[in-house]
Amino acid sequence: MKTATDEAYKDPSNLQGKVQKHQAFEAELSANQSRIDALQKSGQELLDGKHYASTEVADRMEEVGSQWKKLLEATELKGTG
Repeated sequence: MKTATDEAYKDPSNLQGKVQKHQAFEAELSANQSRIDALQKSGQELLDGKHYASTEVADRMEEVGSQWKKLLEATELKGTG
């Protein structure tokens, strides 16, 4: 209840701080996109090379891709909301 009734959100300086934190988080996500791309590339190389655990690799790649997409969508929603 304390959080729900806290009126600190009306403070413009507080809002600016939240915006800056969000921008920093977006920059961090952007900086890590290359790691996700490299991971997907490595996984695809394993699949192309007929790795013995191809099914598990494909499942994990799908899971990582899905979670990354959800994170990006949630970040975008928060930034526009």
